[in-house]
Amino acid sequence: SPALYGVFRISADEVVVCSRQAARNLAFQGTSLTPGEEEWLGDVAGADLLGARMKAPLSARGEVRALPLLNIAMGKGTGIVTSVPSDSPEDYIALMDLKNKAAMREKYGLADEWVMDLE
Repeated sequence: SPALYGVFRISADEVVVCSRQAARNLAFQGTSLTPGEEEWLGDVAGADLLGARMKAPLSARGEVRALPLLNIAMGKGTGIVTSVPSDSPEDYIALMDLKNKAAMREKYGLADEWVMDLE
């Protein structure tokens, strides 16, 4: 079955997409409107997030696109991760697969410009 992520409100104008457990943990770290309580807005399928623009405040890019990484498990952490091809062989291989395999980009509905300029 496809991975489902929760959408949770953390401020009047900001939401996060993550597992329910990750949202619960965040709520106890002062990132929810009501301390200790996550505000669930609904679920979204991981496949529906592919290509979505996401804020990446610690990235030089500021904004990134959601790309598939097939070795991520929802039962461990958030289910959504930052890919670091310079530090992780699995991330590097996944990026190279996307860059070198047009059929793979097409399968996931990814535009070439979302992938090809990534280092």
